[in-house]
Amino acid sequence: MPYSLSEEQIDFILNDIKIRGIEIEKLQINLLDHVCCLLEEKMNEGDDFEACYKRTIEEFHENNLSELEKETKGLLRSKHYYTIKNILYIVFIASLSYNIYAGTKMAIRRIDENKFMNENFLKKMQP
Repeated sequence: MPYSLSEEQIDFILNDIKIRGIEIEKLQINLLDHVCCLLEEKMNEGDDFEACYKRTIEEFHENNLSELEKETKGLLRSKHYYTIKNILYIVFIASLSYNIYAGTKMAIRRIDENKFMNENFLKKMQP
């Protein structure tokens, strides 16, 4: 029968994850789930929980868990970077299109005004 962790052991793991520098709640819960699954898979009745936990937690990252959070933040940032980049690209294209439209409309209006002024000037000049 597989080993089942107690509530105290699960609380210990969650607190240790927080102490090791994991601040993102979703990452805490995700790590807790992975660690608990690995421990329950590896442990047998009578095994030393803390020794098995120490070996398991070392498998996640060579340095420490805070490095894992830094990598996660970097991935999240890069994901948002491309989203923001695409939004800014769309805004730029829309702004450029509007400016071309407004500039063309203004140029046509000035051309029409100049034609009108030239026609009036020519009428005044004719006897």
